[in-house]
Amino acid sequence: MNLIRTGMFSISLLAALILMTAGTTQAQGVQLKTHIPFGFHVGAHYLPAGDYLVRPISNSVTNLMNTKTKDLAMIPVFRVNSTDGPRPARLVFEQYGQDTFLTQLWDGSDVGLTPVPSKRERELAKLHTPVRTSAIARR
Repeated sequence: MNLIRTGMFSISLLAALILMTAGTTQAQGVQLKTHIPFGFHVGAHYLPAGDYLVRPISNSVTNLMNTKTKDLAMIPVFRVNSTDGPRPARLVFEQYGQDTFLTQLWDGSDVGLTPVPSKRERELAKLHTPVRTSAIARR
C-alpha cells in the first residue's frame, strides 16, 4: 500500500512540475511598475502602500515586490480575457468596508490576471458592495 502511495505521489509531483514548466513558457512576462498609495490585501498577504514591481512567473503565479522593502508576495492568479480589446496597464482594486483587495492586473493587452480571491475577500463580497479603484502601471 505504501508503494502505491509513493508511486501516486511521484506521478502527481511530476505532473505538477510539467504544468509549472508549461505555464512558465507561456507566461506573458511583462513587468509592470506602479505606485499604490494605500495598503491592500492579495491572497493571504497584506501589503503596505508603496512602489511595486509586478512580474508574472507563469500563467498561474505572479510576483509583487515592494521596491523599498524588497518584500515579495507570490500570488496565485488565473488569466482573464477582455471582451473590449486591450486594456490600459493598471492594477484594479475593490474595497469592502475598510479592506482593499487587488482584483485584476492588466499589462496593456487584452489578457489580464486575476488573483485567486481569499476566503476573507469572498466573505466580505457577500456583505458589502465593492468600491472599485485603479492604480496606473507602466511597463
